[in-house]
Amino acid sequence: TSIPTTIPNACVDLHDIAYPGTLPLLSKSAVQYAIISAAALNCDIQHTSRFERKHYSYPDLPLGYQVTQQRWPLAKEGILSCRRYSPPLPVAGS
Repeated sequence: TSIPTTIPNACVDLHDIAYPGTLPLLSKSAVQYAIISAAALNCDIQHTSRFERKHYSYPDLPLGYQVTQQRWPLAKEGILSCRRYSPPLPVAGS
């Protein structure tokens, strides 16, 4: 901390230090946009969604974990249809 009279590490959020049992807070608007996107992709929107930590030890992952919804996603089984672009062929004699 930069405050001289404060005990070291007293102003640290439990989520920032990856304390067991802490998870990030999810904003209401993020969930609303995710549900709108899931509906547009014809997904099955789940009644229960949870975040979990997957622990890794990689140099670019300082806290040693990533947050995932692998087992309890907000939505699943969606479809995104794409067509390959074919440019129009030139007309002979033009």
